Amino acid sequence: MQEKIKLNFKINSFNNEKYIIKDFTSKLIGIKENFTTFKPQLLERYNNWAQSIEISFLKKNEKIKKSILDETFSYCGYIGEFLEYEPFFIFLKFTTFGIVLDDLIFEKIHSLNMKPDEKEQLINSLIFYKHKNDNKIGFQLWEIINEFKLYTHQNSFERIINTNSVWIKSSIESRNTPINSSYSFNEYFYIRSSDVSGDFILTMCMVGINDGYIENSIFDSKEFQTINYHAKSFFLLINDLYSFNRERNEKDFFNYVKILAIQLNSIQISIDKTIELIIDHYLKFLSSIEIMLKSFEDDKPNYQLLKQALGNAKKIVYGIYFSHKTNKRYNSN
Repeated sequence: MQEKIKLNFKINSFNNEKYIIKDFTSKLIGIKENFTTFKPQLLERYNNWAQSIEISFLKKNEKIKKSILDETFSYCGYIGEFLEYEPFFIFLKFTTFGIVLDDLIFEKIHSLNMKPDEKEQLINSLIFYKHKNDNKIGFQLWEIINEFKLYTHQNSFERIINTNSVWIKSSIESRNTPINSSYSFNEYFYIRSSDVSGDFILTMCMVGINDGYIENSIFDSKEFQTINYHAKSFFLLINDLYSFNRERNEKDFFNYVKILAIQLNSIQISIDKTIELIIDHYLKFLSSIEIMLKSFEDDKPNYQLLKQALGNAKKIVYGIYFSHKTNKRYNSN
């Protein structure tokens, strides 16, 4: 008999089941925990900058909580470890802006106290560069993104612009897309992979590389998009695994651990299965990179470019793991 499809997740239906997220670092072959060396020089500059954006987002006399800034620095410190000082600071600002957008606008898009035309102007200013002047929040976001231009080839920079637009559009539209307990991973991935900004892995890995870019024929190839698929799957599942405690009391199914918990009738089994999927996608991400590089061994310019870019992508994936594993934002109850 087929299990009835559930539209809402209820943690109390699991009868106070105890569960743990076991450490699986040893299963992630070759993974390295690295952290930016720029923290001492950047903290004061970062805190001063954060104060300058508060007025655009927050009510009078409120501040972005120091814990959010600390957690964001930790998150970026792992993921952006490969970046030099100035590109890292831009990445730090961009990520902070994104987190504040996600918490204060995207998650509350339907309850914002704004007229419909004002809300449309806000959304358009965030998604479309040509509309950046329609709203001061959108203007500030695009000002940050434009700073990447100094440290990135023009063609790679255009991918950053496109990826940002896809992420924001998906983050807003996903709030209108119902997910239920019957979803397979591929169905879930189709809706959520852009929402968690997974595409940034293979666009951000080009920051700092000014003298070359990955041509569209390579970027759009099956081999390259296979790497992209496993990187995005890893990012999505890591995010869900370490966000489960924070999201377990929410009714929606925007977390694959919740979906598997219903399908497998156990939170612990769901967590263990999610870890298996994470390890599988991680190993396939690495093997797909080796296949890609091997196919370009006789094309030295593209081989060297891909080796550098995909080496950066590996570091980003390493950072995604350690930042989610250690960051309170993803592990709070």
